[in-house]
Amino acid sequence: MLTILLVDDDPEEYELFQAALNYVKQDVRLIHSDGCQDDLHDIVKRHRPDIVFMDINMPGLNGIDCLKSLRADKDFKSLPIIMYSTSSNSLNIRESYENDASFYIIKPVAFSGIINALEQVLKIDWSLEPKANSITNFVIA
Repeated sequence: MLTILLVDDDPEEYELFQAALNYVKQDVRLIHSDGCQDDLHDIVKRHRPDIVFMDINMPGLNGIDCLKSLRADKDFKSLPIIMYSTSSNSLNIRESYENDASFYIIKPVAFSGIINALEQVLKIDWSLEPKANSITNFVIA
């Protein structure tokens, strides 16, 4: 079973994400954190997610700061972390790439878009492709 951690402060986003996972033909367990609080490292260590989806715009530490914090821990250097944000701002995308996010997804408006993005992520062989090899293929559409 694949374990996914969604870090997002919006409970509606969690519900949409969970509903979209129900359409994906893979056995997935979803865990949730509503932000980048101090216990996020503990959550990651305890649950050992296979993939983390991280929102950028959150109160307190934003997702990019949280990405930096996780990447600073040697245990999480190779953990797939996908920035999952409504922001299409090129500065956010570049900063995510430069701080070793694996990929970047601009949150789709349509429910089918969320399903499609999840299917694309879940078919990646993370042992061969731990992150985008250039910024040109960093954004999953």
